[in-house]
Amino acid sequence: MPETTAKMIFNKLTDDRNNLMKKVKEISNLLAYMDDDSKVPFISNSLPEIATLVYLASNEKDLSELSEKLIMQICSIVFNFKTKPYDSLLTLGDVVENAEFPNWIVLEFLQKMHSLLQTSDCVFPAVPGTIACAALMKKIMCEIFKEIRSDLEPLKILSLFCAIAGLDIPLLVAADSCCDKIFKGTEKRPDINIVALNYILEGCCGCSQYFNLTTAPDGHLAPSDWLEGLMFVLLDLRHEKNQGAWLRCFRSLLKMSLSVVEKHLTTIIKSSLLKINMDDADSKKDYCDLFIDLISLYSRLHQLPKFFVKLLLALTECIQEGSLGAYICKGQIFPVVLKSFSLHSQELPFGQIMELWKIFSETYTTFGNMIQVFTKGKGAVFFVSQLFATFLMHCKLFDFTVPLAIYEKFGDLILHTRKELKKNISILSDGNKEVLPLQRSLLLLCFALGEVKLPYNDCHEELLNDDLVLRFPDHPCDCSLLLKFLSEEHCEVFHSMLQGEDKVLSFIVFRLLVQKIRGLLHKKELSEDEQTHLQKSLSFILKHAKENIIYGDAWDTDLSTLCTNNYGSAIWRILVIYFPLIMNSIDTKELISICGFFRDVILQQQSKICKTSYGHSSSDLDLKAVILPAVKCVYFQESKNFQAALVASVWKLDAAFLQKKRSHDEMDSEENLFNIFSQLNIFRNKWIKYAESTPKCNDNETLNSLWCNVKESCILLNEILQSKSIVRPKIKTEIYNILQLIDCLPLEYLLPGNQVRCIVGLSVLFFLTPESCSTSEASIVTEKISKLLVAIFDGVRSVWFFDFVNSGFYLKEIVNTLERLLTMQLMGLRNGQNYCFIA
Repeated sequence: MPETTAKMIFNKLTDDRNNLMKKVKEISNLLAYMDDDSKVPFISNSLPEIATLVYLASNEKDLSELSEKLIMQICSIVFNFKTKPYDSLLTLGDVVENAEFPNWIVLEFLQKMHSLLQTSDCVFPAVPGTIACAALMKKIMCEIFKEIRSDLEPLKILSLFCAIAGLDIPLLVAADSCCDKIFKGTEKRPDINIVALNYILEGCCGCSQYFNLTTAPDGHLAPSDWLEGLMFVLLDLRHEKNQGAWLRCFRSLLKMSLSVVEKHLTTIIKSSLLKINMDDADSKKDYCDLFIDLISLYSRLHQLPKFFVKLLLALTECIQEGSLGAYICKGQIFPVVLKSFSLHSQELPFGQIMELWKIFSETYTTFGNMIQVFTKGKGAVFFVSQLFATFLMHCKLFDFTVPLAIYEKFGDLILHTRKELKKNISILSDGNKEVLPLQRSLLLLCFALGEVKLPYNDCHEELLNDDLVLRFPDHPCDCSLLLKFLSEEHCEVFHSMLQGEDKVLSFIVFRLLVQKIRGLLHKKELSEDEQTHLQKSLSFILKHAKENIIYGDAWDTDLSTLCTNNYGSAIWRILVIYFPLIMNSIDTKELISICGFFRDVILQQQSKICKTSYGHSSSDLDLKAVILPAVKCVYFQESKNFQAALVASVWKLDAAFLQKKRSHDEMDSEENLFNIFSQLNIFRNKWIKYAESTPKCNDNETLNSLWCNVKESCILLNEILQSKSIVRPKIKTEIYNILQLIDCLPLEYLLPGNQVRCIVGLSVLFFLTPESCSTSEASIVTEKISKLLVAIFDGVRSVWFFDFVNSGFYLKEIVNTLERLLTMQLMGLRNGQNYCFIA
C-alpha cells in the first residue's frame, strides 16, 4: 500500500512538471510573435509559472535550455539597457518627471514580482513563491553580468531587486531611496528580505571587477560605495529566523568586493563569527563555510596574519563588551574550520609563520591578563588556544628547505612560548571549575609545544638545553620529557585529571602521555630506568584505554562535544594512530588482550557515522568505525605478532555456541566439531616465535608446538570428512559474525600457521551453513566464506592445508554442501523467494 501511494505521488509530480514545462514553452513561443506593448503584461501574468520553471531548472538539466531562453527574453524586454523601461521608476535626480509618469507596465511587473516574493504558499509542489521569485531574480542578475560593464545600468536593476526584497539602497548620494519607496509592506516579512537578498547576491558573485569601480556620474554612488551601503544594511538586519541565508550573503560579498569587506572586516567578524548563536545544523554549516572562506581568501592573498589580527581584535572587543555568542563563550570552534586552518598553515612562508606565532602568543598572554577583569572571557582563551595549537602542529617548521638561521628563530619562539606557559602553570592545581577553560587551554598548548619540540630536536643539533630526560621516572604520568617546567606535583594532577569528570582534560592528558611515549621511542638508546618507565607508561595508558572502551559513541573530533559517552572513541582514535609505533614494545599477553577487545567491539557494535555538530556528514566515528579500519591497516597486518594475536582472538568462540535440543547422533558429531574449534581456540604465547615457520612433514622430523596444534585440528577435520554419514549440527548464526574479523586479515599473505588455522575454521563454517542459516542468510554467508577461502588459496604463500587434510574427501564435502545449498534455493523459489547463490 505505501509503495502504491508513493508511485501515485511520483506520477502526479511528473505530470505537474510536464504540464508546467509545456505551458512555459507556449509562453516563450508566444512572446516571439507579440507586439511590444503586450509582452510585459503577458510576462507579468505568467510570472509564477516562469519563476517556478527557472527554480526547477537549477537542479534539472533538461529544463535549463528553456530557462535560459526565458531569462534572455525577460532581460531583452523588461531590462533592456537601450530602451531602459525601468528608468522611470528610479530616483535619478535630474529626471524629475519620472515620478509623475512612471512606466506603469514595468511597475506592474515589478509589483507582481514583489507580491510573489512575499508568497510563502507553494506555487508548485514543494516550491514556495518566495524561493521561486528569488531564484528568478538571481538568474536575471547572472544574465546581466555575463558581459563586462562599467555603467550604472546593472546597478539600477540590482537596486530595484533589493528594493523589492525590502532593502532600499539609494543610487544618489543625496537620496534616501532608489525608487521613491514604491515597494512597501516588505518590512512585515523581514525573513524574506534575507532569503531574497541571498539569492540576488549569489547572482552577482562573478563580477568583482564591476563592484570595485569607484567612479560614477556626479551625484551618483559608485558600485563600490553602493555595495558598502548594502553592507551597512546587512549588518543591521535582524537575522535570527534566517541565519544561514544571512551568513551566505557575506560569502557572496567576499566574492563581489574584497575591498568593501576589508573596510568592515572587524565588524563582520564580530557579527557573523563571534556574537552569533546558531540553532540548527544548516546555519552551523553556513557559519563554517563563511569562516573557511575568510581563511582561504586571506591565505591566497598571503595575508593570513592580517586576518587573525582582525579576528583577535574583534574577540578582544567582544570580551570587553560581554557580547560573545554561546559557542565562543564555551570556547567551541568547529573541527572543519580547524582542518581548513591547518591546511593553509602548511603553506605559510617562514616570515608569516613567525609573525603569526608571535600574534597568537601575545594574544594568549593578553587574554590571560584580561580574564582577571572580564571573567566571561575564559572560553575565548580556549577558542584562541585551539587555533594556536592547530597552527603550531601544522605549519612548516621542520623541512629540508628551512635555513639554519630560521631554525634558530624558531628555537627562540619555542623558548618564548615555553616561558609563557610556565608563567601560568599554577592554574593546573586550581580546583575551581570556573578555570576549566584555562586548564584546557594550557594543557592543549603544552601538547602542541611538545609536538613542535619532538621534530625540532631531530632536525637541529642544539636541543634548546632540553635533553630528552625524564625528571620523575617513577611516576607513569610524568610528562617532563618534553615539558621541563612540569614539577612532580603535576604527575598527580595529571593522574587526577585523567580519571576526572572533565573528559576534555582527560583526553589532552592522555595525548600528553602518548606523546611522552613517542618521545622515549625517538631516543636511539634507552637507559634501564627509561625502559622500565616505558613499559610502565604503556601498561598505564592501555589499561586506561581498555577501561573506557565501553564508552564508544560517535565523536566528531570537536573538543567541546567530548563527554563520557564518546570518550572511549576519542582515546582509541589516538591510540590506533600510534599503535604501529608502540606495538613491538607491548608484550604478547597484552597484545592478545587488546585483540580480544578489538574482536568484541567489531562483533558487538553497529558502526555509526553521524551528522557532525556543524551539519556535515564527516569523520565523526564510533568505536567500531575507529578500530575496524585500523585493524585492516597494512601496518597492523604486516606485524607477525599482531596477525598471530588477531587470528587467536578470531577463533575464541563461546563454549555455548551450539544450538540446544540436539539428537543423539548430533551429539556424537558435535564432539568432533567442537573439538576442532577448541583446538583453534588454543594459543600459546611462545607460538609467536613460530609464526613464520613451516611444517616439517617428514615422518622422522618433529613438528613444533604450533604445528602440532594445527595437525590436531586437521586430524579431527579428516575424521569428520571420512565419516560414512556426516551429521551436521545446527549452530547459532551469530557465529558467522566472525567473518567480519577474518575479512580484516591479510588473507593473500597469511603466515603459514595462521593460514591453515583459518582454512580449517572457515571450512567447518561453510559445511554447516545449510543447516544453520535460513535461505536468505545462507546465500550471503556462502558467498562471503567462498571469497575468503579463495583469497587464501590464491595467496602468494604456499598452501599447507592439504599437507594435513585429504584433498579428495575435502572437495567431495564442498560439492555436497553446494548441492544442499542449491536444494535450499530451489525450495525457496517454489515458495516465491528469489535468492541466488554465487556461480
